[in-house]
Amino acid sequence: MEMRKFFAVVGLVALFVAPTMATEGFGNGSGYDGGQVFFKQIDGYHFHYGGEFTIYNYDDTKLGVDLAKYADTTKNISHVPSFQTFCVELSDNFYSGSQVWVSEAFLDGTPGSHSYSSYTSSGVDLNPRTAYLYTEFAKGTLDGYIYDPEEGRAESAAALQEAIWYLQSQPYTKWTSEGEIIYAFDPENLSEDAQYFVTLAENSGWETIGNVRVMQMYNLNVADPSISSRQDMLVIVPTPGAILLAGIGTTLIGVLRRRKAM
Repeated sequence: MEMRKFFAVVGLVALFVAPTMATEGFGNGSGYDGGQVFFKQIDGYHFHYGGEFTIYNYDDTKLGVDLAKYADTTKNISHVPSFQTFCVELSDNFYSGSQVWVSEAFLDGTPGSHSYSSYTSSGVDLNPRTAYLYTEFAKGTLDGYIYDPEEGRAESAAALQEAIWYLQSQPYTKWTSEGEIIYAFDPENLSEDAQYFVTLAENSGWETIGNVRVMQMYNLNVADPSISSRQDMLVIVPTPGAILLAGIGTTLIGVLRRRKAM
């Protein structure tokens, strides 16, 4: 009888905790109410208009960042707390140092995180290979990436950003030294380092997006009020299952202590 009560308690914990943990850090609203964050570029860590970007001043938001999954080389570089990231689209602008709103609507979208304000009307799902590259970058273990800003980090950032745009099927164009436009949809036009990152991603075997999510970012003009899309960027979030298990474990300890006391 006591054992049945024990499992009943576990079942109730799972029933009430799991739905909460599944959306923790994102909310379940449909508005641009995830809170405000700042993002900027730091000299030596980015190349032109691509990543790396620094996200900071997010303490009072619903962003749910898991800084424990970031290495010292990819967090708290210019602000504490902060983390380094990359954008996933080319159609939206950014202004370094901008304060923007993060939408709750699509952060944990189904079937996967979604770059909704992309160049297509329906947007683009986050590619598992993109998630792999960003996860390895954040851990400070991405093979071939130079993390030292004195040794070429900006160039590595440019290559990784190019690889991400390619994997996200963005209509990336760039000018050659001869003044010709080339398109990143053709892998032959990727830089050597970008192609290396793409190859790593394609050989990773990743079929899910893991803990990586897309931040839907917008500028809100309170005076209008009008909404303008800004660059959607990547973030690593806590594992819902791990948080759930921790909650269950705490409950089990309480149950066992009560049984012992009886």
